[in-house]
Parts: sequence; structure tokens; C-alpha cells
Amino acid sequence: MSFSTTDFDQRLRRIAKDHDRLSTGRSRHKIGKDGLIVSRRKWLSMPRFPLKSLLLLAAGFIVFKAVVVHRLGTAAYEERLANLNTENTVDQVGGFLMQLDPATLWVAQQIASFAA
Repeated sequence: MSFSTTDFDQRLRRIAKDHDRLSTGRSRHKIGKDGLIVSRRKWLSMPRFPLKSLLLLAAGFIVFKAVVVHRLGTAAYEERLANLNTENTVDQVGGFLMQLDPATLWVAQQIASFAA
């Protein structure tokens, strides 16, 4: 059985490299058949599209519009939207986003049923 210093140095470099990889990234731990806990580096994945966050943002926006419709009334709300559509481009974009849609009207009706 021969054991040279080059083998030892290579092993030390490999251990240091593995340690650096595990310390900078996420790792998963697994128990082997012999009962030894082994840490392996998880491969970094690309960030996913934040669909849940966008859906929550859209739902919050619809609730906001419904509360405004409930407080102002449909006629006054549409009048204010008409005023927005005659202004500059930013106001027109805001007017487009604030348009009444079936979801907003339904939520406004639900708010009105709870408020009454």
C-alpha cells in the first residue's frame, strides 16, 4: 500500500474545493447505507416566474377597485374614468387599468352585501 504526498495533497485540494462549494451554495444532506451523513451540493436552478405574487397583486388591485367603486358609486366612478381618458398618456394608462370589469363589479356587490 503506497501513500505518497501527492495523493494526500490532491485529496486535500478536493476536500477544500468541495467545502467551498458547499459553503457558498445550498446543500442537501443524505444518510448513506452505512449511517454516514453526506452533504451534496444542490444545483442552482433558474429563478421561476413569480406567478403566485402576480396573482396576489392582481387580486389586491381588483379588491382596491371594488372598494373605490363601492365608496363612490358606479356612476361617479365612470365619470372620473372619463376625465382620466382625456388627460395625458399616463392618465390614460391609469384610466385603462381602472376600467370596470366583471370581477370588480362582483367584488363590489359582495362588499355592498356585507356593508348593508
